[in-house]
Formats: sequence, structure tokens, C-alpha cells
Amino acid sequence: MKRKMAMILCISGTIVMAGSSAPVMAQEYSAADEIPITVFFDEGATREQIDRVEEQIRERKEVKEILYVSSDQAWEEFKDSYFQGSDVEEGFQDENPLSGSSHFKIYTEQLQDQPELAEYIENLDYVREVNCADAIEDSQSSLKDGIYTADFDTDSNMFHVNEAKDGKGTLTVKNGEMTIHVSLVSKSIVNLFSGKAEDAQKEGAKVLEPTEDEVTYSDGYKETVYGFDIPVPSLEEEFDVALLGKKGKWYDHKVSVSNPQPAENSEETGGSSEGKTAEELKLEDGDYTVEVALEGGSGKATVESPAEMKISDGKAMATITWSSPNYDYMIVDGEKYEMVNTEGNSVFDIPVAAFDTALEVKADTVAMSEPHEIDYTLQFDSESVKKAE
Repeated sequence: MKRKMAMILCISGTIVMAGSSAPVMAQEYSAADEIPITVFFDEGATREQIDRVEEQIRERKEVKEILYVSSDQAWEEFKDSYFQGSDVEEGFQDENPLSGSSHFKIYTEQLQDQPELAEYIENLDYVREVNCADAIEDSQSSLKDGIYTADFDTDSNMFHVNEAKDGKGTLTVKNGEMTIHVSLVSKSIVNLFSGKAEDAQKEGAKVLEPTEDEVTYSDGYKETVYGFDIPVPSLEEEFDVALLGKKGKWYDHKVSVSNPQPAENSEETGGSSEGKTAEELKLEDGDYTVEVALEGGSGKATVESPAEMKISDGKAMATITWSSPNYDYMIVDGEKYEMVNTEGNSVFDIPVAAFDTALEVKADTVAMSEPHEIDYTLQFDSESVKKAE
């Protein structure tokens, strides 16, 4: 069928043929994918005018990244995604049916920032149309950021949650994205992959590294097993997870996550307490010490406590000294922090967003055969804060 196509509409993530150029680049929503706002320009808008629109958008604090997609790029990506080698493309020859569909893809810090930002952009000169994610109906959208317990079901009696965990994992919801931590029955599964086994074996595939979890059985016996942090695209629906056994072979499995319940230490937000900031604690600028507790990883690593802490302009920065020299960077709230020393155990200066609550961090270790990031939590005790001597 060799027909000319004049219009491509983006409706709820579905591509539909219609009348004259309009939004493209539809994406399926996934908790693991960032969903951009798309901004289309008035017909005939010059590059200078488009640049002016970009300048105005970049002034907004919600904006994390802006990508410009030309009409030619839009057409090439559309062909790659939807023609997939069919002869339909031949009907267009050298013609670009998406001429005039150049646009911005704008990524925000959080999905909930999008509606207000979209409303602002709609009122800018030279903007024809704005599409955003305010109508997402994924099941996770009803879950507020926080910590939950949830059922983790699989299609195999060889791959399941450890019996000490009663079939449940710890579900973390942050900025609309979900990850579940599950403790397995042993150390026989050495890696997991979010997707199919064939994709796990491709160059550059990002496999999930295990954590060492201690479980306690009903008779009091304790054992160390492997656990994994698995991205969850949606609740109540099966998704693909591949596993790698000790013999080096990947296997495909289906898993699902359901029945999320606020964790016992959660408040109405559905997660752990948000804690108190330095400003709320009325901590004056200056040098302090504070007790800090570390959890996560294999349980072998520790950090020095009390830790040194500096308050400046109402913001807290703590000096974290590890019990090992093998950490080369930390990630806190999406930001990477390098070591501040060159000798001895690894030391980092990191922000303390809140006290009296578990703060999620990552620390990259080079102690193993290959570097990998390990998830930890740090909790700073506000009652222990003292002025430095």
C-alpha cells in the first residue's frame, strides 16, 4: 500500500494516520522511562524565534533537560519505529511528510511538575501545541512516594522470595518510579535483568547486581542470601525478568508486583517519615557533629559516627568517612559526589536533606572484580546534633 501520509497524531501513546503534520514521537509509558513534554512551534517559526522559546523555558526551575528534534530527525525515528523495513516507506521517496513537526522534548525533575510547566509554555509566543503526561493512568500513579510492602509473584518455584519474607518485598516509590527489593532463597542466582534473556546478553546490557541480605527463619536460624532491586513498570501486571545462574545461562521468567501496603514505619505519605530539615530544627550556621546510622549492602561496611557536619545558609553538609578505601564516588538524590581525600578510607561531603529519616544513597565500590553501585540508607539523629568543639 503506497499512500501519502499527511498527519500523525499522538493520542494516548498510539500512532494514528490522519490529515496534516502534528505531534509525533509517541512513547509507551513506563515507570522506568522518563516521559517528556513535547512542544511544537507555529508554522514558519524561525530558528531565532525557537531559540528564544528555549531561553524562556530554561529559566523555569522544573526543567532538567531540553532536546531539540528536527523534522528530519522526527521522520527518521518514526520510520525506524513503525515501518520496520516494510515497503510502505517507499511510497514517500524523498518526501518528508513530517515537515514542520520539529519540536522540543522537555524533561522535568518530577512528572508532577509537568502540568504547571505545560500551562506556562502554552502561553509563549511561537508555540503551537504542548503535550504532557498529566493524563497518565498507570496504576502506580495512585501511589504516593514512600516505602511499601508488596507481594512478589513469579512463574517458577525455583525463583521466588525467601520464605522468611512471606512472599513479600519492599517497594520504594520515588518521583513516580517504582523499585522492589526482594530477598531470594540462596546465592544461586547471580544476576537479574529487567527484560528478556536475549537482551541481557547484548553488549552494554545493564544487569542488576545482588546485595547480600541476612534473613531470619521462624526457628531463629539466620542465613545470608542474595537480594535484588528490581524496577517495577506497573502493578498488578506481569513483566519480564531474566536471571543468570551459576552455570552462566540466562533464563526468562514472568513476575508481578501487587497489593502494596504502607510499611510499618510509614506515615500518611505512604513511606517513611520525611524527617526534619536543618531549618526546621533551627540549626544556626556553623560546625556540628551528628550521630549517623548506615544500613544496606552486605552489612560489613560502616561509617564513622558521630560525623562532622557544617550548616551554611540553613543547608546541612555531612562528612561521611567509610570503613574502607574502596569507594570512589557516592550518589545522593541523583547527584554524584567525588571523594574529598586521596589517602586512607574513602571520605565524602554529602548533603543532608533531612534528619530522623532514612536517606537513600548509592556508593560505588571498586573492591570487586568490576566496580558497581551498592544501595545504602543513612539516618542522621537530630537529637544527637552538637556544636563542634
